[in-house]
Amino acid sequence: MPELPEVETVVRTLEKQIKDEEIIDIQILYEPIVTNAKSFKEKMLHQHFRAFLRRGKYLIFKMDDIYFVSHLRMEGKYYIQNIDEPVSKHMHVIFTLSNGKQLRYNDTRKFGRMEIMPLDTDLDHFHDLGLEPFDERLTTDYLKDILKKSNHPIKQDLLDQHIIAGIGNIYADEICYYARLHPSTLSKYLNDKNISDIIEGTRIILSKAIKAGGTTIRSYTSSLGVTGRFQLECKVHQREGLNCYSCNEKIKKIKVATRGTYYCPNCQKEKKILIGICGSIASGKSEVSKMIQDRYPVFNCDIEAKKCYNKDHILYNEIIALLGEDILTDGKADYHKISNKIFNNDQLLQQLEAIIHPYILQKILQLDNKINFVECSILFEKQWQKYFDETIYITCDSDIAIKRCITYRHMTKEDVLARISKQYDAAKAKQYATYVVENNGSISQLQNNIEDIIKEIETKYGIKR
Repeated sequence: MPELPEVETVVRTLEKQIKDEEIIDIQILYEPIVTNAKSFKEKMLHQHFRAFLRRGKYLIFKMDDIYFVSHLRMEGKYYIQNIDEPVSKHMHVIFTLSNGKQLRYNDTRKFGRMEIMPLDTDLDHFHDLGLEPFDERLTTDYLKDILKKSNHPIKQDLLDQHIIAGIGNIYADEICYYARLHPSTLSKYLNDKNISDIIEGTRIILSKAIKAGGTTIRSYTSSLGVTGRFQLECKVHQREGLNCYSCNEKIKKIKVATRGTYYCPNCQKEKKILIGICGSIASGKSEVSKMIQDRYPVFNCDIEAKKCYNKDHILYNEIIALLGEDILTDGKADYHKISNKIFNNDQLLQQLEAIIHPYILQKILQLDNKINFVECSILFEKQWQKYFDETIYITCDSDIAIKRCITYRHMTKEDVLARISKQYDAAKAKQYATYVVENNGSISQLQNNIEDIIKEIETKYGIKR
């Protein structure tokens, strides 16, 4: 089926060839293609092709006082031919033009449709179509609000013209590949970054396809002198058994919502759920991690960061070059020395973070369990929440935090207050978090709160223990 880039190519090409031409005769050889054939013919005679538009997969011709709307469906094509050329059996509607040429509509399967609409038709809500891919209103928030209610695979929702208008099977495969999403991933599981990648990929891929004149696959060709070349740039579609351009894995073909679907099993792994745990100092986030790790794996970013100081670690030499060997005691990293060195040196701290944080983020994104909890104290500070599906923020009153630090960590009140002053703003963290846990009570109360959150998450994602 011609998709947005192919339809756009047809519209642009017809504009160059028949703009301002008058229709002086119409032959309707197969009436079911035209809505109300008699009225259609009467209203279209002596109209001129004034403007050429596209909405989703619809061609919209603005005539003198009406819109002429055409949907190509599976096999529809337009030809511009001389009057004396033979008429094939698949030509169903013929417009004779004032320039002596004929605009002929060819449709092997006879699925295409034509209709007339008044000029005051609201094209923005035309046929209940969704936003255009290049509409500035197509934002992460817009798409997220729709997809979070969906129980469909993302491939199916990309094909839904009521969500985004113009995407068909070819480009849905390519968009999923661009966003590194398995096409059967349920839309409601997508996080902000996934959705942002979909929008970005949609615009980049469709722009390239329009520039290339669309995609010539199966029976579709532009009959107007333009041959689609985007198939030469397809990364996955119709490449079953061939190597992925990124990783050399063999491209596979499966069925998603009854449609043949191509994907790379390595680049487009099935969706894994990431849940972040963070919190203020002495709030109990480590205690929460202990409660969770009896059921689900918990990745601890602080522990992973400390591994970077091991001599055999890939980042070790770079860290020592930055901090100096005076952070070592008996040849090993002394975390007390490191803390003292960077605590009041913001520039040095930022340089250290620039080494370690990208590595930690990469480790997080490589987690491959079905559900992954991540204890990450800098989650909101570094704006990493966009990579997570859910976030749990643990907090407590400052006087309780001070008491816990003095009692269990043997810190002075001054040290605690200094640490609190450098923490990420609690009010902002609460705004970002999916779940906020006020841990001012007993361990059993905290346990109950976490139990409720886990149950809610399991229900939301259909996880059975």
